[in-house]
Amino acid sequence: MAKKHPFVLTHFHLHPHNSSKKQRHGSKYATMAVVKEPVTGVVIGTGLARCNSNDEIDKHFGAVLARERALENALANVLAGV
Repeated sequence: MAKKHPFVLTHFHLHPHNSSKKQRHGSKYATMAVVKEPVTGVVIGTGLARCNSNDEIDKHFGAVLARERALENALANVLAGV
């Protein structure tokens, strides 16, 4: 029997071909992560990693950073009862 996870963690990369500069918060590249409850689909945490103009672009590091921030945000929201 498969173990059920208490949350769903998803990430996606934002770049000039799939998003606007406003959606990327002024950066050329960004990675967004979202934590959701699996049953209701309610978002309980989000995280954003942006690439500065003088940064070296690394999608994998951006994904790790965004996921970490999303999990921290979700934990803070759950503990606060949001």
